[in-house]
Amino acid sequence: MRSLPWKRLLFALAPAVALLLGAEAVLRVAWRPPPEVRGAEAVRGTLLHPHPTRLWAPAPGALDNFGVPVRIDEDHLRAEVAGAAGPLVLTLGDSSVFGHGLTEPDTLHARLHQALAARGVDARVRTLAIPGYSTEQLKVVLEEVGWDMGPALLVVGAMWSDSNVDHFQDRVWLEALRAPGSRLRRLARRTRLVQWLSERAPIEETGQASNHTAVTWVQDATRTGLRRVPLQDYAANLDGILAEAAARGVGAVVLTPCSRSRLASSEGTFAPYVDAMARVAARRGTPQVDACAALTRDGDAWFLDALHPNGAANARYADALADALVAAGWPTRALLPSPAAPFDTPLVDPYAPTLPATAAETRQALLAALDTMKDDPLAGLAACAAIGEPASRELCAMAVIASDRSLGTQACALPAEPEGCWMALALATREPRWCARAGARKEDCWRELSLRPEAPWLQEGLTGAALVDAVSAQLTRAGLPVDHAETWRFVFSNPDQDCAAYEGTVAERFCADRGGSPPAGP
Repeated sequence: MRSLPWKRLLFALAPAVALLLGAEAVLRVAWRPPPEVRGAEAVRGTLLHPHPTRLWAPAPGALDNFGVPVRIDEDHLRAEVAGAAGPLVLTLGDSSVFGHGLTEPDTLHARLHQALAARGVDARVRTLAIPGYSTEQLKVVLEEVGWDMGPALLVVGAMWSDSNVDHFQDRVWLEALRAPGSRLRRLARRTRLVQWLSERAPIEETGQASNHTAVTWVQDATRTGLRRVPLQDYAANLDGILAEAAARGVGAVVLTPCSRSRLASSEGTFAPYVDAMARVAARRGTPQVDACAALTRDGDAWFLDALHPNGAANARYADALADALVAAGWPTRALLPSPAAPFDTPLVDPYAPTLPATAAETRQALLAALDTMKDDPLAGLAACAAIGEPASRELCAMAVIASDRSLGTQACALPAEPEGCWMALALATREPRWCARAGARKEDCWRELSLRPEAPWLQEGLTGAALVDAVSAQLTRAGLPVDHAETWRFVFSNPDQDCAAYEGTVAERFCADRGGSPPAGP
């Protein structure tokens, strides 16, 4: 009997498979990958890392939350739970709900626990909010970890990130992450064999930086573009969260967030989203609390900046929420959203960016290129080259880098002004030589890449001549002078360094002049 083709193929592949499995087994015993960067802190602000299913997230460990230390758990969430007993309440939102720049006692979840306790209600309260998260991302967080926590109540306060105008739309990027090719690459990178090869192969050959290297989430400064979550999608997402809560026996209350501008006037680009939130809550019979109604008109008393509430504002929000919940009979009454049909009322966003016909065509070309590069980054690169509009062409090039870093040099040849693209490539690969090509953004590129506590020369514990050689080599690769003052001030921000070890080197005078205090962040 003739052997079946698939059997012959199986026998042919068996030695190769055995070799790969053997290599994997040996490496798991004999080699350990470099420790993953934990608690990486930005010199300024909060460092967020690429996430395989949520776009970005803080790394587990200690996080610098704009000068305030925060603990992040293994689910990439703020770890603290306010309260030890009672039903679990989860707050959903972005940085304004996460507690931007706030110590734990001043956060909304901590204040809500206190407000409920003052009214005789024991509850555990924690947040699923993450800086920059939209309802698209929060749906993923709920599916991955939130529902499994067994919440009794959701406080839904997501709006600002959804209504934001930016150079990307969340749904497009999330769909790209879900592409089969993306998942396969992520699975492969978890093996010891691929990690070992990635550590040893030069970037020119593999295009891959170590998968233990943390990079920042790269965003343009431009405020032109599209709503991150279009108004109709936002309403559908809110409605979907409430419907899923009802199906799981979880109650809900909607918190419409406040800001300085919204406190001063109900008119603004946020207004359609405020209206959508109210419509969805009313249709589901879900209690709604307007955060602005809890405050006086003096914005300076309530906000750290244009958007983020301080502890006093969160205390007011918490009191308003607790009053609404107790008045509605919670927790005796579960406050389940009503099982209505999906929200489909047509909504109009008068503030949505309007695109002329040529811009609409460019947008379609960009979306088509992004869709193509899910399965074929090289074909996606070719599609990017056909886009004429400069900003979209640059964005497309940066998307190619996110899809396949080995195409980075080809991608950065596309934009007319490629500085941002080279900076993105440097951050994606952790390779300072690309900063040298970033033109006017070279200094910014170097700061983002290297002036951080997770810099290689700090992680490796180098001192003396070895440290000077390592830092000087990196500066040279970045196209910067070896006596770059800002870098050496950062290196010597640790007052325990022994300056005697740096005598006769370029670093000697910087160690002597350090003054014992760290430099201002970039």
